[in-house]
Amino acid sequence: MLYFFCELATRGFSLTPRHYQQSSATTNATICGTRSSELPPANWPFHVALFYTLTPYRKYYLCGGTIVGERTIITAAHCVVGQGAAETMNQTMLTVQAGVFELEGNVNANVTSYNVTGITLHPEYDMKNLRNDVAVLKVSGPIEFNDRIQPACLWPAENASIRGIENIVGTAVGWGIDNTEQFSNILKESTHRLVSVKRCRKYLPGILDRYNETILCARTGVCSGSGGSGLYVRQDDQFYLRGIVAFGPATGRNKRCGIDTVTAFVNIAFYTEWINEMMSED
Repeated sequence: MLYFFCELATRGFSLTPRHYQQSSATTNATICGTRSSELPPANWPFHVALFYTLTPYRKYYLCGGTIVGERTIITAAHCVVGQGAAETMNQTMLTVQAGVFELEGNVNANVTSYNVTGITLHPEYDMKNLRNDVAVLKVSGPIEFNDRIQPACLWPAENASIRGIENIVGTAVGWGIDNTEQFSNILKESTHRLVSVKRCRKYLPGILDRYNETILCARTGVCSGSGGSGLYVRQDDQFYLRGIVAFGPATGRNKRCGIDTVTAFVNIAFYTEWINEMMSED
């Protein structure tokens, strides 16, 4: 089988949310993974858009990402590596938009842009097969949290195992997940169940053996435009970043991501400790 590398509430354990100090003058703390509304455009305040800027008036969308700290964004490493190169893109050409719902159109007053000031790939990232496909971006922040912009919680490292995860429900968010093979201008969401190791092996034979438990699977056909986007799991009214879009089986005439199949996500819990180290400057 050919694999296409997409550009793309659980119980039984305790999840301890992290608190972030507001960047404004207030003394209140922001609890990760909260949202003020279940309706757009404020229903996914953790999700951001990463742009490559050619000129002040010309830019193009690269990938999605997730806010996890006042200056920290998590995305896929392949999103910020130059095509055919082992080096990262020029960070001065990258910007992150938080609070964004529509990629194009009139700039909303609630959208805030930040320059990328640092890119760190996971030290064991392998661009040939996308192992450890995780990157930490630092932005010019600090990010000002409000109803439209909030940090997600990180899934705890002690709960990284993918054994027994079937039927946990997660939501994938991005600008290309509607399975129409059309790039979406409006941020969309799709809710999916995580699938067992056995079922993941059925759809993606050899993948789990190659990636071990650094990959988890969900019953979805996430497609182009969703790279770097998060898979969020709700626990006690807080949202945790459980995975980021990795890849799925290529199907159809155009070898697009499969529909009615499974998508592989980076198991973010395997990288939580490393991410926390990168966040130490927040």
